[in-house]
Amino acid sequence: MQIFFVLGAQKSGTTWLQRLLSGLPSVLCRGEGHFVDGLVLPIAKTIRSYNQLMVTVEQRVYQGSGEGYSPLQQNEFDAFCRQIIHDRLLARAPQGLLAIGDKTPANALHLATLHRLFPDAKYIHLVRDGRDVAVSNYCHIQRVLEANPQGQPIQPFAAMAAPLIQKWSDYLSAAQAFQQKNPLLPWLQVSYEQLLSDPEQLLMTISEFLLGEAADSEHVKHAVKVASFESLTRGRQRGTEDQRSFLRKGIQGDWQAYYTPEIYCSIPPEAVQLLRKLGYTSAAQA
Repeated sequence: MQIFFVLGAQKSGTTWLQRLLSGLPSVLCRGEGHFVDGLVLPIAKTIRSYNQLMVTVEQRVYQGSGEGYSPLQQNEFDAFCRQIIHDRLLARAPQGLLAIGDKTPANALHLATLHRLFPDAKYIHLVRDGRDVAVSNYCHIQRVLEANPQGQPIQPFAAMAAPLIQKWSDYLSAAQAFQQKNPLLPWLQVSYEQLLSDPEQLLMTISEFLLGEAADSEHVKHAVKVASFESLTRGRQRGTEDQRSFLRKGIQGDWQAYYTPEIYCSIPPEAVQLLRKLGYTSAAQA
């Protein structure tokens, strides 16, 4: 069974890619497990406390004789976490799967841990124009706060644009830095814009990367149809906005309706550099 992880900053299209992949009969990518940030790191904190307790007991009760329990070692901890994650991935999984994966945006910040736990895993890195990501993220936050106010005011986009695109830059930079340090890692970088322009071809490419061969074309066509914007929104056309929906608009270039010249100038330099590197903007534009 091939284990894989989908990476990408929040609101980059990872949920769409996840649904496309799960539309293939031999692939499953379901949910956001938050395996490292929500599970491994808290457990590691508990293990450190436990290990310190074992050291203290050995010193105070057994006077360093070695009669007490030794602290848990890294390999024991890794085996424990690996088993939990493996069981979570396979929970309720149907028979006949060849690849199973998880898509958690925070995974981009914890790739060293994932690689240590699953050295044979493959990685699909989905990138999107950071300006569109910032807009989509802002509208997502706005929707959540309007549904559950909790006394939090909704700030204007001008106040949130810079930190949101900085977050996008941090996630992508972390992922790319890890890949560059591990050039032999099975790694496929694709873009949201490619998904928009030719989802069938890109799904073929991804399936070949995961499975060693392209998926059946009819299966791909069915997966693309089932996971299309129109299908998931019950007929709403891509580009028609619904601010109450997680699938708000589903297009590229929407940032142009939000970015004034002043907001554009607030983009952090490292994010500008990354936009250029990925081909989303030129030196003349930014």
